[in-house]
Amino acid sequence: MTQPASVVIPSAARTAGGLVIITADELNLEFDPRGALFYVNVTAVAGTGHPTLALTISGFDASGNPVPLHAPMPGILTMGERLIQVEPAATDMLGSYPVKIGRFLPFPYQVAWAISGNTPSFTFEIDVQYF
Repeated sequence: MTQPASVVIPSAARTAGGLVIITADELNLEFDPRGALFYVNVTAVAGTGHPTLALTISGFDASGNPVPLHAPMPGILTMGERLIQVEPAATDMLGSYPVKIGRFLPFPYQVAWAISGNTPSFTFEIDVQYF
């Protein structure tokens, strides 16, 4: 069973890092998902010094500290769409997009981003489809 894709990070121009925490309560899902597809759509990139957008998907330990589900993913340098798949049946493939992360998607989870470069700006949106 799958749900239609929903926006977890709305489209906006961003010049600094940030994060969003997703809990099961706010999703109103009709089932318990095992994984998800994250659709990353970068529609504008500006700045000098190799502007880079880095994404991290994390669960949380018993103390509430974020714990990444993966090794570092490739930095995003250009406009375009990218896919990140998180599911236990996937074999980790982190070297290029589409990225595959072989883990259950925990709830709650966190999507964090870091932006680097000289006066960098990224306009992006992240949607997710649970399955």
